[in-house]
Amino acid sequence: MATYFISFNSADAANAAFIAQTIKDENHEVRFAGWEVAPGHDIFDWMQDAMQAADHMIGVCSPDYLKPDAVYSGMERSAAMWADPTGRKRGLILFKIRECTLPVIFGPRAYVSLIGVDQAEVTRRIRDGLRNPGPPAVAPTWTPSPAAPPATPAPEPSYLARVVSPEIALSRSVVGREAEVAQLHEVLKTGATT
Repeated sequence: MATYFISFNSADAANAAFIAQTIKDENHEVRFAGWEVAPGHDIFDWMQDAMQAADHMIGVCSPDYLKPDAVYSGMERSAAMWADPTGRKRGLILFKIRECTLPVIFGPRAYVSLIGVDQAEVTRRIRDGLRNPGPPAVAPTWTPSPAAPPATPAPEPSYLARVVSPEIALSRSVVGREAEVAQLHEVLKTGATT
């Protein structure tokens, strides 16, 4: 299992502890100042040892974590970026816990958002954030594309409505003029208009 260093600002200590515990529950080693640094300890000495032992650093991102005068978190982020500038080793994994603008240097790095979701979803996202992407445990299912709507037949030209079965139309509307109707039928059949 991997070792994770939790980098956070003291304003976010409670959420950082939740993240640390969730990672520990996944059977990973966790280096978390809230569990290891007591009054009298040298924070810089602890930080150096803990970061040196870690495979990955979790950056608990918030406005407090990213503010310019947050000395410790700034040093920790810089060290992680320096050790893995391309991100191929996933040396720095960012978890956004509050809305904040990530520094430009983090621009190409993917991050995990823990904002606006319940605790169960936060836990799931933390666990997923520790894993490299890969095939899912459950095979995906095929989702067929929606069927194309049936083609609408082209409307018939209006002249067809006037010439469809003229014999039927004349036979029904003209009564008592059988000879004239017969003559009209002949004209319609031949087209002659003498």
